[in-house]
Amino acid sequence: MLDAVRGGRVARPIRVDLEGQWAPRNVTPGSPYTRPSGWRDSPGVSRHASCLHALLYHPALIAMKPADRHVAIYIHDHARWFVPRRIRVPLVDPHDIERDDLGLHPIEQRIRHIAVFPGTAYEFSERMTGLRGQVLRDGVPVAWARIEALYPDHGDMVAGHAHGDDRGEFLLLVGAHPAPFVDPQGTIAVSIRVFGPSVPPAPATDVLAALPVEDLPTPGAPDPISAGTTPPAGYQAAPLFPVALRLGRISSAVLPFSP
Repeated sequence: MLDAVRGGRVARPIRVDLEGQWAPRNVTPGSPYTRPSGWRDSPGVSRHASCLHALLYHPALIAMKPADRHVAIYIHDHARWFVPRRIRVPLVDPHDIERDDLGLHPIEQRIRHIAVFPGTAYEFSERMTGLRGQVLRDGVPVAWARIEALYPDHGDMVAGHAHGDDRGEFLLLVGAHPAPFVDPQGTIAVSIRVFGPSVPPAPATDVLAALPVEDLPTPGAPDPISAGTTPPAGYQAAPLFPVALRLGRISSAVLPFSP
């Protein structure tokens, strides 16, 4: 897992749970996400000391039919440091790996660099420039929204991305301004574009089940999904919303969503 802001590996505990037919186990106490009564999490993907997560080709995966050979995972933590993601990952056929000794399917095709974005409890430098807020549709929070910031005075250059959580809350931290000199006491003009589902999801007791499923491409193909900057399938964009950000400060705003 990659920290989308810092650019490196996620250096704190984060859960990667399998979705599907694997045997369940107890959920970690203190989860901030509402789950059904009696909910039990499925086994997690093992986290190594290197901050990498690894899933072994156990017998249940090897026995899968080629058309079904993929895993769906939930990525989340219990401190709201990061916003959860739900990813479906196609797997390399283990029989092909045994036959060609990594020639046809090199090790790079079995590594996915999935980015996670700041949640409401994310810690950052007090000199960062950004926007903390909530996305609402007719006064109701929009769960799992996606937010993109642009610099309108510089050809709509992308300033940053953010993911909204189950309460519609987000933390957007923008990158360096393209202008060579910026007044440290002034403001930076950005345009905010919000993406969300065209139809609000039905209320559910399992909050994470409402997460959009993001399908990664087949191993070896270009992957625009893992970075988290491409909205999920079925999401629509709302009109641009202008915001003035104070340099070196975190501003706040409520963003309307009406695609």
